[in-house]
Amino acid sequence: AVIDPNGFEKPMPALWVQVPAGWRTGGGVVWNPQAPCGATPSYQWQAQSPDGRQSLRMLVAEAWSFDNLNLGVQGSCPRWPITDVRTYLQSLVERQRPGARVLDFRMRNDLVRTPAPPSDAQTRFWKEGGEMLVSYTGPEGEMRESYMAVVQFMETTMAGVMPGEVRKFMSGIAGAPVIASAPAGQLDLAMVSHFAMTAEPDPQWQARMDRQNTAKARQGVQGQIERGRIAAETQREIADINQRGWESRSDSSDAIQRQTVDGINNVDRYTDPVTGNEVQLDNRYDNAWRANDGTYIQSNDPNLNPQVDLGVEAEQMERNE
Repeated sequence: AVIDPNGFEKPMPALWVQVPAGWRTGGGVVWNPQAPCGATPSYQWQAQSPDGRQSLRMLVAEAWSFDNLNLGVQGSCPRWPITDVRTYLQSLVERQRPGARVLDFRMRNDLVRTPAPPSDAQTRFWKEGGEMLVSYTGPEGEMRESYMAVVQFMETTMAGVMPGEVRKFMSGIAGAPVIASAPAGQLDLAMVSHFAMTAEPDPQWQARMDRQNTAKARQGVQGQIERGRIAAETQREIADINQRGWESRSDSSDAIQRQTVDGINNVDRYTDPVTGNEVQLDNRYDNAWRANDGTYIQSNDPNLNPQVDLGVEAEQMERNE
């Protein structure tokens, strides 16, 4: 059992895994409110053979974002241009084992146990599994390591300022990367795959997590504030250009074109109550607020009160007709 010592009212198993008999284990679930992009809880756990020469490790979750908007780091999310599982594993190897030699890579979509969230016209979700085999020289001679991960990606596209311009925001999260280490000639890749494929969440712990995630989703916290921050930065960048562009057109032709383009791009227009600028937000939400820090919050919950539910001072915004 991989134990969660602090997540709920008492320690409880979070995950069940299979390891060779006699191996020593340690670690558990880590809750870190400061984790990049809010990637918490995650696992930090290891198992080691009796002689200490072979090991399995589950690493804490990693998350990142990237865009073509030149917005820089968004909150706590590192800005990594990683768009596939192979590039992620290469990055992980370079950080965990500098100077290691990559021997092989293969896609491992058989490791994907649950589907990605459904995509829509503006946002695409997908998952990729992969495994990378590396070699390095340790204190006791030549070593081999297998790096395995399943990464979930999200890509959101929106229309840019210039005709034909496409703006993209991408993020990724690797939930529990696995590293297996052994002396050269002793790394049992079948055992490593068995470990990854047979890991099962504890039903009681998963039920608690599901209830917690449902509550967060209802409040529109998870992901929405980050998207609002990106939207806010984007609008600051293009506000003057948009204003001059719309003022140069006639009101009638502008309204027709605007309605057509907004429908294609799945956006509604609002007036920022602080700056007075017009902003474009996702039209899948009925309500929008402008927070004091300049980010935007959206929700379909008619009873959501950002100050009460989220602890955020925010002013409700009116949709422009």
